[in-house]
Amino acid sequence: MLVIRQLKKKFGGVTALDGINVTVATEQIHAIIGPNGAGKTTLFNVICGQYAPSSGSITWHGQEIGGLKPEQLAALGFARTFQNLQICQNMSVIANVMIGAHLQQKTRSPWASMLRLPRLARDEAGLYAESLDLLRSMGLAHQAESPAKSLSYGALRKLEIARGLALRPRVLLLDEPAAGLNHTETNDMTAIIRRIAASGITVILVEHDMKLVMALADHITVLNYGKNLADGDPGTIRSHPEVLAAYLGSEIEAAS
Repeated sequence: MLVIRQLKKKFGGVTALDGINVTVATEQIHAIIGPNGAGKTTLFNVICGQYAPSSGSITWHGQEIGGLKPEQLAALGFARTFQNLQICQNMSVIANVMIGAHLQQKTRSPWASMLRLPRLARDEAGLYAESLDLLRSMGLAHQAESPAKSLSYGALRKLEIARGLALRPRVLLLDEPAAGLNHTETNDMTAIIRRIAASGITVILVEHDMKLVMALADHITVLNYGKNLADGDPGTIRSHPEVLAAYLGSEIEAAS
């Protein structure tokens, strides 16, 4: 369980997060929604270690993780994707996934790399096979050796998720996974996220597509101006008077 209590993040005189409280249950899909400037991505960046919290606490199964560096959080099992794709365009598709698996590599000695010891080859072969399986689950195995830059935008979205899964995460944070996708691609993404959650991985997502959120989320936290506005299951949020009055009425009605 991820528990965030009275979390604040200030940038100079600007308070981007003002006393945020969120509880994320293990193995659920938890959506964080709100208008532009609500603090969603800032919250993601604090959880993932890009920003240190100004005050408050973030605990993961009772362990304080607020202020840990991204690599420390990755070692605990936190992986994320980004709203703006972070893909190595000139590398192959499968090499991008294998980057995400670096913490699973058993042989990390520079001497082993320079001497190309057999155990390194076995290690890399295992990671390659695992990465290929992840690409297969995304429908991208046939493009494994292609340069990433040859993929469509929708395929690149899937590739970034595959790379996150290569970490073997316990928590996967998805920042706008459906941004820029067409209807068919959004349906594919919905199915992918549902499979990830069914595998036992806790999913936290920021998303503007209310149809996707309402179809997927077990629980929703609504932010507005860096503060909590509402919290509950999709049915509760869909009928919450403050949420409807503030900014999501038409979008939520369209998603119903």
